[in-house]
Parts: sequence; structure tokens; C-alpha cells
Amino acid sequence: MRIDELRKKHSKLSLKKVSHTYEESELTFFADFVLEPETFFKAQVTIHQVPEHLYSALSSHALNNYAVHLGLAELFSYWKAAAPEEIAIEVAELSADQISFWHDLLIKGMGEFFYVNQIDFTKPDFIRFSNPFSTSFIKDNQTGKELKDVDQHNLNGCLLPLGGGKDSLVSLELLKTHFQEPITIFALNPIEAVKETIALNPDLPVITATRKIDSTLLKLNKSGYLNGHTPFSSYLAFLTSIVAQIFGIKYVVLSNERSSNEESVRYLDHPINHQYSKSYELEESFSNYAHQYLPQPSVEYFSFLRPLYELQIAKLFSNSPQYFPIFKSCNRNQKTNSWCGECSKCLFAYIILYPYLDETVMTDIFGINLLNNENLWSTAKELIGYSHQKPLDCVGTHEESLVALYLCYQKDKQYNKTLSKISEKFANEVLPNEQNLDQRTNEVMIAFNEHHSLPEQFVRILKYVHQETFLT
Repeated sequence: MRIDELRKKHSKLSLKKVSHTYEESELTFFADFVLEPETFFKAQVTIHQVPEHLYSALSSHALNNYAVHLGLAELFSYWKAAAPEEIAIEVAELSADQISFWHDLLIKGMGEFFYVNQIDFTKPDFIRFSNPFSTSFIKDNQTGKELKDVDQHNLNGCLLPLGGGKDSLVSLELLKTHFQEPITIFALNPIEAVKETIALNPDLPVITATRKIDSTLLKLNKSGYLNGHTPFSSYLAFLTSIVAQIFGIKYVVLSNERSSNEESVRYLDHPINHQYSKSYELEESFSNYAHQYLPQPSVEYFSFLRPLYELQIAKLFSNSPQYFPIFKSCNRNQKTNSWCGECSKCLFAYIILYPYLDETVMTDIFGINLLNNENLWSTAKELIGYSHQKPLDCVGTHEESLVALYLCYQKDKQYNKTLSKISEKFANEVLPNEQNLDQRTNEVMIAFNEHHSLPEQFVRILKYVHQETFLT
């Protein structure tokens, strides 16, 4: 359906109610939405195995705060069905600063949704947040602790979300080697790759959660309502920070890299970034919001790998062969726990690993040599900036993708009698147009981005690893 007809039919999405239950160590938060006039949704997320003494340590204020914020973080998934012009928050009083945060997150985090559905989001009155009720949950810094028996100094350790890809596995191995405090794995709706990783690390505690999307939304999608990409990592930011507070964990350690900061395409003269909710911009914005509006004591939320490119992370990952048969990054074949071998995510993962692993190992991982698939050349050109947009997927920057293909070409040239199809295309169509590739390769491989939020002890760890891996 067209957005104008949907907006005529549905003028408002309301967050009507939030609640929680605690039964047999299962802490479940609910958010009730209404897509006016009469389409109802109930979102829910369950945090499993929450001990009774930790639940009892939560004030009613803190529990309501968590429920409200998880509801707010969920609203994008339900708003997108009809993209109504008004979002009504009827469960808590929001400050002007809070409304600005959520408005900004919607406009930037839903950029790909606007682009794919060709929606003009630039009009001043495109979206407005209304806040008709005044059940305040805003943290008052003068009231003291929000969690009854928890002190900031008692928080320790880190919560490490695993998603199944190589980046969080690199973080895991580096922290196991160099971080002296406890490491707790977090898994939301864990896929097979995450379950296998957990099985390989039986000594580490694990916290799991289950998020459920209301089936009514799925029915609307099938009937022609709007669908598309949402800023899922922003939801994960709120959920993991809440989990860390409940369990008394000091750090939430993400594994987003500097590559996620680059835009995918421009639309209506605005940058559209598939990975906006993984970007440093959102990381900073969220951290500032969380410190001000989530209950005290605040946890530290940051991305451990932010200083590095994906290509550098791939080199680090090449030292962990135990995960080669396990890790998966393909979104198309996530349910079958396999690589499709045809999408941009598969190709990007292949070209950043190929320079560091034997071809036989690569074939064991991916099932085929993707560099010999000539049909992937158009995707390769999108990756390196020889097209009007980057793939709308979690891939690296144009420059590091170019460097990765250059390293693949050099490896083919050195070890193979004939170039692979992609390397041959690269040699004929790209090499003549590019200058100083050896120097540019070195610049990528030794880079360390200082625009990050890492606490000092994590900076020391990563700089040591960087020095040992890329500078010696």
C-alpha cells in the first residue's frame, strides 16, 4: 500500500500500556500498542533465570522505567506498518530532551526504510510525538539510588552480546585473554551459531532473553502494509543495559566496528546508513540518554572494536580456528545456519578473510570459492564504491573493501596459476583507476580510530593487541 492511503486509515500509533510479570525466575516486560483506530499489538521480551534476590532488589520505579523504555525501543517495529504521522506516548511523561532523542532515532534509524519505500521524511510535519499523560518516570538525581541494594562500586564484569558473527567472537577471545573481571555472555533469541559458541565456552555464565513480535504485525505485512529495516541495535542497547543493571554488571561490551559509521547511500540529500544503530553517533547519543534517564547506577555501554576496521577484525579472527565451522553472518540463510554464497554479506565476509586463510579452509567455511562466481562482480562493485550505493547490509567501508579485493588479487596472483573470476575483473576494471594501493592498504591495516568510548582498561587491551598484530 502507499503511505498516503495508510496514513489516512491510521493517523496515530499509541503506546498505551506497559507492564511486567515475574514468575519462576522469568522476568517479562510487555508493551501494548494501538494503531488507531483499532489494530492492537502486544510486544514482549522475557529475561530468563533472574534470581529472586535480584528481582527483589529492583524498586517499582526502576521496573516501570525499564518497561517504558523497552516499549519505546519497540515502537519502530510497529510504527513502520503504516508510518502514521503521530506517535502518542501515554505511559510516562517525557522531557523535551527525551522526545528529541526518540524523534532523532526514528528519522536516522529508519532511513533505510524511507529509502526503500520511497517515503519523503524531510517535511517538517512528517512525524510528531505527543505526550498527553504525566506518569513521570524521569530519574531524579536528588532521590538517591534507584536500585534498592546496589551501589555503583559493586558493579563489576562485562556483559558481551553474541550475534553469531565473527566480530563478537573476536571480542570474546580478546576479553578471555586480557580482561581480568568476569565475562557474561548475553544472547537474545540465540541462533544455532550462538548456541554452539556457548557450548565451546562452558565456563562462562550466560544470560538469555526471548523477544516476541506480535503476530498481528506479521499479518499486516503479508496483507500489503509497509515493512523494512528498523534500528534493531538501539533496542539491543536498551535491553542489554537493563539486563546489566539487573545482574549488577558494570560494562555492556558491544562489537561494532568503525566501518559501521559510513553511510550506504544518499536520499533526499540525507545520508542513509543501514548500520546507523551500530554507529558511533548512536552509541554516544544512547550513552548520554541512558546516564540521564535509566535508573542509577548507570552501566557503561560501548563498542570494544570501534577503533578497528572489519578487515583488521578479520585478521584477528583468523587466529581462532575453533570458530571457523561455527560463525555465520549471512542474513538470508540465518534460519538454516548456513551461508547462501550469493549476498553482499557473504561476499564481504569472504573477501576480508581470504587474504588470511588457506583456500581449502575458506571452502570448508563457505562451501565454495566465491571469488570464482562472476555473477558476484556487480555486488563487489557496490562494496568498493563503483556503484551508486553500498549494499544495504552490514558490510565494510568502500576503502577497506577495495583494499580487501586488492589483497585477494595479490594472493591469487602469487599462489594460483590463473586468477579467480573476481580477481580478473578487479585487475581489468579497477586496478587501472586506483593509485597507491600498497600505501592505502598499509594505512587501513595500521589504523586505530581514536573516536571511541572505550574505558581506559579496554583501550589498553586493544592497543596492545593492535600493536602486536598490525605494527610489529
